[in-house]
Amino acid sequence: MVELTHDTVFKAIVDAGKPVTKRDLARAFDLRDARKIDLKRILKELSGMGRIQQIPGKAYVPVEGAVQEGDEVGEAPSVVVLRISEITLDGDVFA
Repeated sequence: MVELTHDTVFKAIVDAGKPVTKRDLARAFDLRDARKIDLKRILKELSGMGRIQQIPGKAYVPVEGAVQEGDEVGEAPSVVVLRISEITLDGDVFA
């Protein structure tokens, strides 16, 4: 049995070469009952990290150019939603 981690789930989605559903992933990892909850959590986290996206039909696909484990860390994504908390008189912006 393969360990269920962010990287293994992401790799399974990439390797599939087509959109995959939760059911497809559950079968690929031979998951039963409670372990499916872990899969749902990991999918939600991967989506929040911008590595995968859910498309119509409740299938998941990797985001083009998604950061994989071991890639350079520290670069900001090209698009980010920020909440501005303060703008000083000098024009400095704090998020």
